[in-house]
Amino acid sequence: MKQIILWVAIIGGLILMVVALAHVGTKTSTGPAATLETPVADDEHTKGNPNAPLTLVEYSDFQCPACASMYPIIKQLSTTFPDDLKVVYRHFPLRQIHAQAQLAAEAAEAAGEQNKFWEMHDLLFNTQREWSDNPDARDIFIELAASLGLDEDQFITDMNSKKTKNTISDHYASGASANIPGTPSLFLNGTLIQNPGTYDGFKTLIEDALANS
Repeated sequence: MKQIILWVAIIGGLILMVVALAHVGTKTSTGPAATLETPVADDEHTKGNPNAPLTLVEYSDFQCPACASMYPIIKQLSTTFPDDLKVVYRHFPLRQIHAQAQLAAEAAEAAGEQNKFWEMHDLLFNTQREWSDNPDARDIFIELAASLGLDEDQFITDMNSKKTKNTISDHYASGASANIPGTPSLFLNGTLIQNPGTYDGFKTLIEDALANS
């Protein structure tokens, strides 16, 4: 009987723990909406109309599965709202859990030095499963650069450059100062938005913002 009671207590405790963790994982802030204080610089990675009424700033990690899921949604939004939406990408590599995130960000920046940032951005997300847990990720990134017709020596030099590392660090610092909850984090005209999770949800959000702009 004592053993039965003990097992019931253990199982009950585990159930309570799972419920508590689920609650934490879905908890949303009840405080004021976070705002982004760091303005978009002229040399940042943007696409869309530079004078668009709406600016969507994304803090992202190339190794983050949720960011990979967000990638096609934002790409489609850029196509749907070419005149009304400017998209800005900022690096927020979660180095403590994603071993290749920093290196991937460096690869994107290096490609950007040869005017191929967005092409590398797309390739990194499309091939995420191939390099995410691969100890030879750097070699894969060099192959991706070659597929884009980039100068390999210049690409490697730029990957290792202080400028590249400083850019990534600056992006990360701006996200940290905005207290972003994780990746991807999205700011629409400077205000942190709740991720609708679907293209249709985002489309409605953009349309509402345009109607009120």
